[in-house]
Amino acid sequence: SNESSHKESSYESANNIEHTQQNNTYYTQSATEQKQDGSFEAKMTKINVQSEDAFYDTATGLMWQDNNDAKTAQKDWNGAQEYCKSLSLNGYSDWYLPSREQLKDLNTKVTQLRNFTSDFYWSSTTSAGDTDAAWIVGFYGSRTGNYYKTFNSYVRCVRGGQ
Repeated sequence: SNESSHKESSYESANNIEHTQQNNTYYTQSATEQKQDGSFEAKMTKINVQSEDAFYDTATGLMWQDNNDAKTAQKDWNGAQEYCKSLSLNGYSDWYLPSREQLKDLNTKVTQLRNFTSDFYWSSTTSAGDTDAAWIVGFYGSRTGNYYKTFNSYVRCVRGGQ
């Protein structure tokens, strides 16, 4: 049984995402490929982090919108979803509205953001008790709450991690 748990942990480490930094360009391991001799080869994907418009979180592998819009744009919930879907920023167009958990995690790293306002941001997480409402996360303290989807709140999009 000791041998099987050892195999499991070496398999896990082979599939762990690793980040390396060279000249401010991050490479993230998107997948591992098993070669014929049984060894693993990491497929590295280049991620553009040399940008004033985005914050790349090396801990989660998420890239966050961090341009002027991230502290000024206010939308209702459907508008926020559409805004993120149509966002083209930092060379990427696969942005989405973050979940409540993703926003709560970002909130702990708020000092690394260039553009934020001390107010509530929309999450994609609908309230379980009332589908007309969704969770918002406040970027002062770590307040969360429900807000009616027809109301306006701030928007910050994210990409990766899906």
